[in-house]
Amino acid sequence: ISDTSGVVDYELTAPTANVVPEVSEKTVQWIRPGTITVDELK
Repeated sequence: ISDTSGVVDYELTAPTANVVPEVSEKTVQWIRPGTITVDELK
């Protein structure tokens, strides 16, 4: 987000907390973003 041209400030509305992937001896999850929507702050 911070590297997007023209962005000087932002408010992240979702997810509302850090997303923690599951990591165990059998599973390693990778976090992939879904749809990203950028709107002007008002």
